[in-house]
Amino acid sequence: MLEISKKTNLLEENQYKYSLQDIPDPNLFRDVYSYEEVPKSPSTTAACP
Repeated sequence: MLEISKKTNLLEENQYKYSLQDIPDPNLFRDVYSYEEVPKSPSTTAACP
């Protein structure tokens, strides 16, 4: 769908309009992720400029 953008005043394609749904019981993947520890991510010791 094409719409005129209020920011740029140009015709832009706006194809994604998501509607949010409030669900009673969220799926938090508690069996996959530990909620008691800080998440660990691998990193290297190389310095980034």
